[in-house]
Amino acid sequence: MNPPPFIFPSAPPIRSSENLLWVDKHKPTLGTLAVRPAKVKEVKAVIDTLHHVKLLVLSGPAGSGKSTLIRLLAEEDNIPIVEWETILDRYNEPEYQSSISKLERFLHEATLYSSLGSQQLDNKSRRRQIILLDDLPYLGNDALQSRFHQLIFNCLSSAEPFLIVLIVTEATMPSEGRRNDTQLTSLRDLIPQHITSHPASHIVEFNPITLSAINKTLNRIYDLEKNATPVSLTKDTMSCIAESARGDIRNAINNLQYYCIPSTSRSRDNTKRRRTDIQVSESRQEPLTLFHAVGKVLHAKRSSDGKLESLPEMILDRLADWHHLTPYIYEHYLNFFTHIEDASKAIDWMCEGDYLSSLGDWRDHTGDEYEALISMYGTMAQAKHGRLKSQGIVGFGRPQYLDVIYQQKSKEPSIGLWNRGAALVDASASTEDVDDPIEEFFSDEDDFDHVFGDGSDLADLDV
Repeated sequence: MNPPPFIFPSAPPIRSSENLLWVDKHKPTLGTLAVRPAKVKEVKAVIDTLHHVKLLVLSGPAGSGKSTLIRLLAEEDNIPIVEWETILDRYNEPEYQSSISKLERFLHEATLYSSLGSQQLDNKSRRRQIILLDDLPYLGNDALQSRFHQLIFNCLSSAEPFLIVLIVTEATMPSEGRRNDTQLTSLRDLIPQHITSHPASHIVEFNPITLSAINKTLNRIYDLEKNATPVSLTKDTMSCIAESARGDIRNAINNLQYYCIPSTSRSRDNTKRRRTDIQVSESRQEPLTLFHAVGKVLHAKRSSDGKLESLPEMILDRLADWHHLTPYIYEHYLNFFTHIEDASKAIDWMCEGDYLSSLGDWRDHTGDEYEALISMYGTMAQAKHGRLKSQGIVGFGRPQYLDVIYQQKSKEPSIGLWNRGAALVDASASTEDVDDPIEEFFSDEDDFDHVFGDGSDLADLDV
């Protein structure tokens, strides 16, 4: 028995503006959208031109304006959007269908609708239809992923005037070690290379919304709503809301609306909780890029009382990719010292950190964190004694040794890697009964403190 025809989702019900979320009530325009103009121009070029792109992938963190940009550009050019919505399985359906099967039917009928709607037009007049895939069905195993990949790949060779826009919201789940943060969703997992490298595919990667853009948007919305709410927010509170969003502008607007809800006698606990949330958010800021973190370490800016504006622990917490931090500091630190003695002491601390990172079990990244902290503390402590006063704009580049490593890896044949891997397996099999000296060494807590220290060594640094 053939499955029933796919029913496209109906438009959402119209609600009163008083009950709307501010995210929906104050939708941006292309002029007020907080996305970088270069990204807007790139996406608009894909939509406007009549070239052969069939798949447009917008990848980036949550709240970076991916789907909003598509809707605004489609509205400006009067291009219809057909959006996939994940529909929960119903027991009263005449025949059960998995979510991936429903997606197949959706794409088939959406592309068929695009073909029928433009078959009477000539090639120059045919208008595109945008097929938006924002909320994908469950793709948690290899079979479902392969089926989804084949479905997308088949659409790339179609001659019909449609454009599939795939929204990939990247997300990570923090774990104990910063280097071991689990990547829950990534572009590489959803779309394989044979699709991303296809001539009919185009990828645009979005960055988190900048702090200044979020502040500008929040101030604009608050100015429109402050007459309707009795809650008065200070400038510092607005800044804290923007910083706590970590580049997610949707989250920032929702928090702004939450803080503007008037307090009642029944919600005193909620008021206290909101004040606590604001205080906590002062320590939460946007993630740092690697070059930004290196700049904070080498410039080592201090307040009027001589204290560091950015502590190494705070830099490490905000830095997502920190395992190459010390090599980048080593590559550029000489440009920030005027006395050879200070530079020598800084490199001594970097060597101490490098030594600690080489000790211990390879599964434990505690030594790597100590290396980064000691290198930062040592460099920033010596920078206050004497550094260039006006070095202007200093360009940061990748360490030379990383280029050498990448070149070596690119020249190594895969068969050689396989042979070495097999040799390692044989060697490990022959030493199964041999005691692990590293494991025995760190079985005692005193031995661990003897190697890595108990934290008191950092007190020797005059920071």
